[in-house]
Amino acid sequence: MPNPETFHLDDNIDNLAEEVRAVVDPLYERQEPLGLARPSVILVGAGGVGCWVALALVLGGVEDITIYDGDTLSGNNLNRFPLPPNSIGELKSVALASWLMDT
Repeated sequence: MPNPETFHLDDNIDNLAEEVRAVVDPLYERQEPLGLARPSVILVGAGGVGCWVALALVLGGVEDITIYDGDTLSGNNLNRFPLPPNSIGELKSVALASWLMDT
């Protein structure tokens, strides 16, 4: 497989077409034929399941995640969240997003 960061000109002088191969992160090589080089996810719900789904996505290499949840984090939620107690009172989506960015 050629180096994805290089390009070359066709040796045929009549057809000087420049061949450029897009740089694809090796983590996403399998998705390249589908045009999914950089996956993005919209996650609706950052509750007891959604927070762990978001963590799994981040650990899996997904960098573009949009989280929607209008609920605020309460002390009763902390047994289901990997979030610190100082997150109580914040929107779940905001608290989770800032925790994931620090992870």
